[in-house]
Amino acid sequence: MGTETSERRPWLALLLGALVTGLGHVYLRRWRRAAGWVLLAVGVAWVFVPPEALQSIQSSTLSALLAVVPLLLVSALSLLNLYVLTRIQQQPTAMQATEEHDDTLTCPNCGKETDPDLQFCQWCTTRFNPPEES
Repeated sequence: MGTETSERRPWLALLLGALVTGLGHVYLRRWRRAAGWVLLAVGVAWVFVPPEALQSIQSSTLSALLAVVPLLLVSALSLLNLYVLTRIQQQPTAMQATEEHDDTLTCPNCGKETDPDLQFCQWCTTRFNPPEES
């Protein structure tokens, strides 16, 4: 089975996203977001950036650099979105660990943690009263 999204490296996703807009989202297997950011970057480049500016970007003139600011803004927003996604995906792992701990039941006889699905303590075999239904 493939690697879960939460197990992926956030720094690698950000690095890939910095190299090519949308590539970090592809790494996280967020296909729609990746396509959306790529389409947005292409659309912004097509509407707001003159073709001459893209061709003369190697000359590093100030006017050429200022002309591609909208494209750089889209790339920065994509990286920000990628950062937020990786932070959100790391939180459920911590929440699951606390939920697993909160779901345990302490035996009234021996004081050890037991499985709440069992009707007895697996350590000392004390039977638990079934929960009362209202």
